[in-house]
Amino acid sequence: MSLVSMYDKTHRFPWLAPSNFFDLLKLILGFIDATRATQFSSELVSKHATMDNLPQDLVNEILKRIADVNDIANFSETSRAFREASYFALSIRIQVRNSDHKRTRNLLDSFSPNSGLNRQDLKDNMGKFLLRRRCIEQLHIEVDPMLQSKEVPDNKRSRTDFWMSDPCFVSGWSRHLGATLQHLCMVDYGKQAVLRKSSILQILSQNCKSLKTVDLRNMYIDTSGCETMSSLVSMTLHCVAVPGGALDDMNTYMPKLQTMVLYGVVGVERGHLTFSEMKFLSLGLSNPAEAVFINLPKLEKLQLKMKCPRELEIVAPRLKPYSFNLEVPEQSKVHIRY
Repeated sequence: MSLVSMYDKTHRFPWLAPSNFFDLLKLILGFIDATRATQFSSELVSKHATMDNLPQDLVNEILKRIADVNDIANFSETSRAFREASYFALSIRIQVRNSDHKRTRNLLDSFSPNSGLNRQDLKDNMGKFLLRRRCIEQLHIEVDPMLQSKEVPDNKRSRTDFWMSDPCFVSGWSRHLGATLQHLCMVDYGKQAVLRKSSILQILSQNCKSLKTVDLRNMYIDTSGCETMSSLVSMTLHCVAVPGGALDDMNTYMPKLQTMVLYGVVGVERGHLTFSEMKFLSLGLSNPAEAVFINLPKLEKLQLKMKCPRELEIVAPRLKPYSFNLEVPEQSKVHIRY
C-alpha cells in the first residue's frame, strides 16, 4: 500500500486516528524498529498527530529509509511536512524501466500525477527532480536489465534519449549536487551509451569534489582531461570502453584509491598503476594490452581476470590472497614479486 493510500484511509476512517495512526504507519511502511516505535508512539498519541504535524524526527526517520524516486514522489504528495522533507533526501535511486521507454516513445500516453518520472522527456524530468534536492549524498541511476536486452531497430540507433552518461545531462545535475554527493552508481543504457564517448569522469572531477566511490557501467568513457579526485577511494568500471591510456589517467588523477575493480573493460593499451594506498585490485581487461606495470606497496588482495598483456609486471610486497584467471601466451612476459 502506498503512502497516498494510507493518507486517504486515515482521513476516511476515524478509528485509524490518532491512537491507531502510528500503528498503521508502522505496519504499512515497516520502516521503524521496535525501539523507535516505542519512542514515538506516546508522543504521537498525546499530540493527536496527523500527517501534517508528525514529529520531525519521525518524518526524518521515514525519509532515511526511502530511496526510490517514485516512493519519494509519493512521500512528498502525502503532506506538506513530507513534501518539504523530501527536498532533503540523502539517497536517491532512479531505475529506468522498460515501461518508461515505452511511455517516452509514445506521445499519446498519459502520465501519472504521482510518478517521479512522469513527462515525455525522461532525462529532463530526472534532472528537474534532482535539482529540487538539496543535499544528496548517494545517487544511483540504473537502466534495468529488461530494457538493456531490448533490441533497437537500425533507424532508432541515433537517438540519445536514454543515454544517462550524456555530458549535458550529467553536467546539469552534478553542478547542483557536487557539494554533497559522495557515492555515485550509474548503469547506462548500453545500446546508446557504447556508441558515444562520454566525458562523465571529467565532469565529475570538476563538479563533485566530495566523491568517495564511483561505479560506472555500460558506457564509453573518455578518461582524459580530469582534475584530481582527491576524495575518491573506490572506482568500479564494468563493461566499459576506454582509451588506450586509461590506466595512466586514473593513476594520475585518483591518487587516494584504495579499491579498483575493472571488469570487461575494453581499450587499454598500456599503463602503470602505482597507487600508494591501494589494498584491493581486480583487473579484468577484455583485450590484451601491450604492457601493464603494477607497483602497489599496500596491496593485500589481487584478482586478474583478463587476457594477458604482452608484458605484465607486479610488485606487491604485502600481497596475501590472489586469484589469477590468466592464460599466458609464449610471447608474453610475466614477473611477480611479493
